[in-house]
Amino acid sequence: MKHFKKNPGEHTQSVHDAKRIAITATASLATIAALVGGGVATAYGVENLNSAKAEYSVALGESNKSSKALKDAIDSANKLAKDTKDADVADPNTLADLKSYADNDAFKELTEAYNPEEPRTLHDYNKVIDYAEARKADIKTAKGALDKSVKAVEDSKTEKQDKDARAALAQSINDAQGAYDSSNGKVDDENVRNDLKAKLDDANSVKDTADKATAEAKRAALDDAKNKVNDAVKSHDARVAQEAAAAQAATQAASARSRNTSAGHGGSRSSAVRRSSASRSTGSTGGSGVTSINGARDCTFRSGDQSTCQGAINVGGWVRTTASDGSHTIYAAHSNMGGSVLYGLHVGSKVNVGGKTYTVSSIEPSEDGYVNPFTGVALQTCVNGVPTLWHLQ
Repeated sequence: MKHFKKNPGEHTQSVHDAKRIAITATASLATIAALVGGGVATAYGVENLNSAKAEYSVALGESNKSSKALKDAIDSANKLAKDTKDADVADPNTLADLKSYADNDAFKELTEAYNPEEPRTLHDYNKVIDYAEARKADIKTAKGALDKSVKAVEDSKTEKQDKDARAALAQSINDAQGAYDSSNGKVDDENVRNDLKAKLDDANSVKDTADKATAEAKRAALDDAKNKVNDAVKSHDARVAQEAAAAQAATQAASARSRNTSAGHGGSRSSAVRRSSASRSTGSTGGSGVTSINGARDCTFRSGDQSTCQGAINVGGWVRTTASDGSHTIYAAHSNMGGSVLYGLHVGSKVNVGGKTYTVSSIEPSEDGYVNPFTGVALQTCVNGVPTLWHLQ
């Protein structure tokens, strides 16, 4: 890069452009003409001097405009360098280079306005013009180097952000894979696990090449699917715990009344009837057999008083007891006469009753030996002496 004084001396290394060479040559001819007494010399001299003055104004204006652009670029570079830490870039060397350019004294000198003293001769005008144009070229070179350094820092920041986003995505993939593996068989709706698997496959396909925006989008989708699986596991565990608590409550209540015979248990026993009252099918749902209730005998009772069918239940086997108003039907059996096949049922289990398949919707143990009014179909037996209903839908 060339460095010039603000007021060039008699000697300059710059080469005039073709226009100024022509101006100087014309002036020389005018001087020769003046020496031989020609009056045209003065006219030629004034004309070329005026042209130099016009070019002088343009050259100074362009040079100072370039200085202002360089100053703005240095200010912007300084702000970028101040706001950026080594940890923010993939290559800290780019930041060090930018700071060295932003603090360059030669660059700062070029940002100062160039306002030389007004030249008096054509020769002086040309020298100042040469200097202004050389200075403008130096400024262009300086700004080009600065702009390149700024871009290197910005590209390095982007690269670091992309790498960090991919690292975060990799962690989310690891967490989501763990949730997927550990939830096998522990959700009631397998669709949530299928969705998580699809999001895992999608994230894995871009984990090594994704930019920040893509990595963050894939991570958000993956985390959402993982959270849904975790919620499904919690819901499944809560249901299982609720059913276990209900069974435990029924057991505790039955233990307190173990010596008390209530409606729905006791009576004569017929081993032949018990053997034919219920059986397990070879079909399966959710990995378990489907409980089948077949060969039930019919009994109609007055709504609210099932005692009229107690005798039929005491004989053994399954009895279909129907309220006289048709509001509900209960398939009942003593636990020691076929009813114990219900013990393995929980909410969601499938039951085949008389050739029709139902789903257990709730389990209702009775604390006082009686059941709450309901409509629909239910199965009944005793759990440790406590009459318990399995409601069907």
